[in-house]
Amino acid sequence: CLLGRTTSHITLAAAAGYPLVIIITMLLLGVAGFLQPLVAILLLACESLVAVALLAATRTDSQTLVEAKQNEALSRRPETKTLALAAIIFSVFAAIAVARVCWSGTQFFPDDLGYHGPVVARWIRDAHFSYATHNITAYYPFNAELVSLWYALPFHHDAWVALAGLVWLFLSASAAAGLSRQMGNGAVACMFVAVLTIASPNILWMVRTYSPTDLAAASLILAAIYFSVAA
Repeated sequence: CLLGRTTSHITLAAAAGYPLVIIITMLLLGVAGFLQPLVAILLLACESLVAVALLAATRTDSQTLVEAKQNEALSRRPETKTLALAAIIFSVFAAIAVARVCWSGTQFFPDDLGYHGPVVARWIRDAHFSYATHNITAYYPFNAELVSLWYALPFHHDAWVALAGLVWLFLSASAAAGLSRQMGNGAVACMFVAVLTIASPNILWMVRTYSPTDLAAASLILAAIYFSVAA
C-alpha cells in the first residue's frame, strides 16, 4: 500500500503503525501470560526489524515514483524562510508539550482512577489479562490502555504513562497536516494546522491523562480518513 507514495505518506503510516504494533504486542503477551518487560522488548524488537525490512524493500521498489512526486512538490514549495519559521513555531509548541509531560508526569481524572489505571496495574501484577472485578466495569483490553500498559510495564509504576499521550498527539497532528496537504494547501499552511492541533488546550489536557482514549480514537480516525482520501 506504500508503493509509490511520498515520504510524508510513509511517515504518517509509520506514526499510525507504531501504536498499532504496541497494541498487537501487548495483546499477544497478555493473552499468553508473558507480560514481562524483557519479553515485551524482545518481541517488539523482532516486529520492528520485520517492519524496517519491509519498509526498506518498499522504498527501494518505489524510489522512482517517489522521487517524481517529490520533484513535483518541490516545484510549488513555498519560500524557504517562511517554511523555516513555521517549522520553528511547530518545534516550540511540540517541545512545550513534551516538557509538560516529562515535568508533570501522569495526571488522573475519575475514569483513570476508576478503571483505566487499576486494570493496567492488575495486568502487570498478574502478568496476564485478568478481570478487575472490584471496578465498576470488568472487561478485557480495549481503548488505549494497551499503549499505556507499554509505558508502565518496564517500570511497574505510572510516572511515564503520559508518554502514550504524546504518541496520539503527534499522530493526530501528522494526520491533520496530511489532510490539509490533500486539500491542496502548501507546506506552510499544513505546518500551522499541525501547530493548532498540538497547541489545543483540550488536546493537551487529554495527553497528560492515564489513557487518552478519546484522543486515540480521533487520531486514528483522522489517519484513516487521510489514507482513504490519498488511496
